[in-house]
Amino acid sequence: MFSIWTLALITGLYVLTLFGIAAWGNKLGRPHRSVYALALGVHCTSWAFFGTTTQSLQFGWAVIPTYLGVIFVMLFGFSVLRKIAHICRQHRISSLAEFIGIRYHHSNVLAGLVVALCFVGVIPYIALQLDAISSAIALMTTDNSEWSGSISLYVTVFMAVFSIWFGTRTLDLTTKRNGLMLTIAFESVLKLAGLLVVGIYCVYVLSDGWLDLLDKSLDNEITKATLEKPFAAWVYISHILLGICSMFCLPRQFHINFIENNNDNELKHARWVFPLYLSLMTLFILPIALTGQLLFTDSATNTDSFVLSIPISQNNHGVTIMAYLGGLAASTSMIIVATLALGNMVANNLLTPLWLYSRHLHAGQPRLSAHQLLRIRQSTIIVLLFIAYWYHQNISQASPLVKSGTIAIALMAQTLPAILLGLYWQNAHKFAAMIGLLSGSAIVISQMLYPAVLSSYYFAPAPNDVDFAFAIFLSLGLNFALLV
Repeated sequence: MFSIWTLALITGLYVLTLFGIAAWGNKLGRPHRSVYALALGVHCTSWAFFGTTTQSLQFGWAVIPTYLGVIFVMLFGFSVLRKIAHICRQHRISSLAEFIGIRYHHSNVLAGLVVALCFVGVIPYIALQLDAISSAIALMTTDNSEWSGSISLYVTVFMAVFSIWFGTRTLDLTTKRNGLMLTIAFESVLKLAGLLVVGIYCVYVLSDGWLDLLDKSLDNEITKATLEKPFAAWVYISHILLGICSMFCLPRQFHINFIENNNDNELKHARWVFPLYLSLMTLFILPIALTGQLLFTDSATNTDSFVLSIPISQNNHGVTIMAYLGGLAASTSMIIVATLALGNMVANNLLTPLWLYSRHLHAGQPRLSAHQLLRIRQSTIIVLLFIAYWYHQNISQASPLVKSGTIAIALMAQTLPAILLGLYWQNAHKFAAMIGLLSGSAIVISQMLYPAVLSSYYFAPAPNDVDFAFAIFLSLGLNFALLV
């Protein structure tokens, strides 16, 4: 549909726009509280933009369960969010690992363990965003130029520069990054607009409204089977649980939720705006999935690509570009914030303590200067991004893991018991937190990650969603029980 040069130009202009918005935001000062509420939309990654159609087809779900979990937290767990935000502002906390370490008597070992866990979970997740960009470009290009796969490299470079320039220019990590927040809020609006444009196109252009699409779906054997599929209650509940965990345990979400929070008024405003945003994000997921099934009767079409494949099949350039920009926004927003949050965690809670310990510093000896600390953080971000790019090029594309996003969230969700008990139980001990964290992670690795790796290399059948749901409940249940 498009030449590779056209997509390269669109992608380049988009990235330059992000730089312009961030620079403008830094000059404006503290943004409006709606910017904070919209920036929470960093929760919606390329999996939310592209992959939820597949989830709807598998189970007939009209409402995405991870979104429902987040909405439950905003409506019924607001006091917990506010308490964590107060602690982060009071102690000038800069990351998830630092928060957990401080709650357990300033334990550097526990904080380092959290960093290692997040590293294992976040790197493949960043690679998935690069996969989504490459797949979208390959789907949209009219030629088979090998250069199409290199755009993800240029995006990686731009994201590294952006994260360093707008995220690590000062030593104080608690300084609010107004330009970054305005950029993420802009990307949240763009990905919502992309999904709404495709959804409206499917419902009101390719069909004559919701009832017409429903009639056509019930008349078609394939789509009728989708609508009549069993609800899969345990799978649904497990994904709601992951949605709840994601509000506290994902480094990017923790950073936007708490590190960038200025006051309670922002949280109160977001309590109602963010659930509305997520509801709009899920509004057209099932209609898009059903339209894709009606249009593409062959099984060769990837259901993850329906958001793009539908307008491409109708030769609609405008809707296709909006879908591409929405997917690009979903991917780059996650990459920017996750890289910044993880980079700061690795530098502050892992590399710097190890460096100081290895030097056996005593009173009167020179310590790390502010300039050295900044360089460590900036170098860490560069290394992390290019590790993710290597993973994207050599592992996730060649042999993609089954349901990588679910596995990544389940792994990082193991920090939730330590967060909640550390928040409300002063006698909770760091060794108990470590035992719970390691035990829960061991179950996720053995029952979810390892079977997925085997199935990716065709050594074993792929684990199903019920297996994953069981592993999620077991890991978090054992983790919590052992900590108590």
